Amino acid sequence: MPADPEKPAVMIYVNGDALGDSLLKLPALMALRSAFPGHHITWFAGRGKSIFTNTFSPLVTGAIDKVQDDIRLGTSWRELFISPLRNCYYNTIIDTQSFIRTTLILKKVPHDTLISPTAAFYFSDNKPEGPREQSGPVYQRILRLVNLACGREIKPDFSLNLPQNYRNVAAELLPAGFHYTGFAPGAGQRVKCWPLERFIELGRRQTERGNKPVFFLGPQEIEWMSIIRGKLPGALFPEQTEIAESNGGPLLTIALAERIKAGVANDSGTGHIMAIAGQPLISLFGPSNVEKFAGDYPNKKTISASKYGGNGMHLIPIEDVDRTLSSFLD
Repeated sequence: MPADPEKPAVMIYVNGDALGDSLLKLPALMALRSAFPGHHITWFAGRGKSIFTNTFSPLVTGAIDKVQDDIRLGTSWRELFISPLRNCYYNTIIDTQSFIRTTLILKKVPHDTLISPTAAFYFSDNKPEGPREQSGPVYQRILRLVNLACGREIKPDFSLNLPQNYRNVAAELLPAGFHYTGFAPGAGQRVKCWPLERFIELGRRQTERGNKPVFFLGPQEIEWMSIIRGKLPGALFPEQTEIAESNGGPLLTIALAERIKAGVANDSGTGHIMAIAGQPLISLFGPSNVEKFAGDYPNKKTISASKYGGNGMHLIPIEDVDRTLSSFLD
């Protein structure tokens, strides 16, 4: 695991890279090259696999030099005595988590500078001016640490390194000449789902306005396909096609989301995928933490059930969502 000996080395440590959380980090990850030009940059997932080692690896090409997730780091007190990285050296370590044990273990890794928010930056070699609690979207929290490490302000980078073949397939599935409106009615937990009939009603209204409703369904929502088709015969399901099955996956979902004019999604992995595609998106929140998980992507608006007196998704009225969607489309 040695870094390039010809370059100064930087490690950015994250606990893990699950789908939704990782995509929220992407604007910060993509900004790392401008923060550390000429450095060997390692993105280190210490408690699990990283999506950037496989499916999403093309998205981070050029931004980082190595994704490390095959060595667990920061998970056992024994590492304070025998660190798995005792033979490695990093000029800078950026610790993005806040568990004291993990931070103490990272301090044992040979380094010059450690940046860490743990215990209000108590262990950090550089400390922020003003309030020290971490708040705001995930990528902004990481960028704050990067700014401390490199000594200047780094802006988030929303660029997307998407292989062209996925865009070619998406163009075949959603050809030019139409206005598409995207809907992602699913989520990892049903409690985070806005009622399906309201998505269908939005699709009906879009059809009346001359737009084509496009539904993005995950494996857990396949049974909804027949329900939606029965009430909305003109609905499109590009991911449930033969060409998508042989060329599909999350990167194709991104390419498809690039071709919609606007979209509506629950707080979900598919919603995050649609957000990074860059098209206008309404993100619906119920029990989730809006400040932390909204992502604050360009062209994205959030509507939270808390505005209507609770955290149940059913509290979000269809008229408010429809009005916001219309403002995007206009």
